[in-house]
Amino acid sequence: MGTFYNSRALEWFECARTDLLRAAGIPYADMERKGYLLPLVEAHLNYLGRARYDDQLQLTASASPAGKASLRFDLSIVNTTANALVVTGYTAHAVTDPTGKPTRLPDWILNALTPPDSTCNFCKGQNVSVPAPTDSNGKSPMMNHHVTNIVTAGLGGQGVIKASDILADVAFRAGLDVKKAEIHGMSQRGGSVTSDVRFGDRVLSPMVPSAQAHFLLIFTPDQVDNNIHYLRPGGVLLTPSFIDESKLPSKRSLNIALLGALSHHLPFPESLWLDAIKANLPEKTLDSNLQAFQLGRTVAASTTQH
Repeated sequence: MGTFYNSRALEWFECARTDLLRAAGIPYADMERKGYLLPLVEAHLNYLGRARYDDQLQLTASASPAGKASLRFDLSIVNTTANALVVTGYTAHAVTDPTGKPTRLPDWILNALTPPDSTCNFCKGQNVSVPAPTDSNGKSPMMNHHVTNIVTAGLGGQGVIKASDILADVAFRAGLDVKKAEIHGMSQRGGSVTSDVRFGDRVLSPMVPSAQAHFLLIFTPDQVDNNIHYLRPGGVLLTPSFIDESKLPSKRSLNIALLGALSHHLPFPESLWLDAIKANLPEKTLDSNLQAFQLGRTVAASTTQH
């Protein structure tokens, strides 16, 4: 077939988990020596593309508690040769003692897997006023020790991927490490489309784990229920109801209007947003989309002042 056998993905996931624990300073061998085992109880994989022999693959992983005595790893495999996402998924693990009895996750594991102060100061609620201080390079000092997770979702043809492209471009222009993943196999037929964008000083995985999104942008109301599980407690949900569509210069610019609303919650200079929009959209649509961006930004500013 010229491509990898599907079960190999599970082996690669195991390699990514092992490397993640080692990078966090808690090698699995050390965990076992201290009496903590992580038996696999569930695995879920989405096969999204191909990887052929001699292609270069990048494996990324993130970990989060899934309960008092369980741990979840969200993983992805990217074909860097073809610049395409190949596999995404997760594995769930019980935490047990050597006899197989479930045991609580100890603090030293939780602390190793959770960066200090990992909740962003600027996204603890929907109605907050966000300062935007920057250094001489246009980079916000607020971002230096955080990874920000943003999920955009909607239907094919609504500009979900284009919105995430612009968002990723803004973060890149600000000098941050940016990772992006998307699922849009049905985008040409009006199917569900999602895109994850993560940025910060150092980002290991492009996938946003469940309940870890600081911001969730939904471009059509019927996709809220399908994606609300991504949003963390205190996260910001932005939906079409946030924008008066009668004021849009074009209904097709709703995605850019919601980006405008999002921009008010992020400490990036407005100039970076405008530069990214101009770089990612055709010139003939720029005027209407720039108007939509300003509309969303204005609405968000007026909302946080009340």
